[in-house]
Amino acid sequence: MYFMALGLLLKGDPSVVSGAGLSQEVLANVSVGGYLHNLIPVTIGNMIGGVFFVAVFYFLVFRTNLEDIG
Repeated sequence: MYFMALGLLLKGDPSVVSGAGLSQEVLANVSVGGYLHNLIPVTIGNMIGGVFFVAVFYFLVFRTNLEDIG
């Protein structure tokens, strides 16, 4: 999270941009909208994947306890 805010802040300073060997045209696509466009699907994928893998892991570990109950 820190790097995105720093990138947005520093892209407005021409000395930093030229010092990094970049042009202003390359950094034109760096925006909060682009950040959110990437962050939202990544967050949803992490939540779905995390829930799935944690549920499968717990099922495999505690499978014998479920057979004793039912």
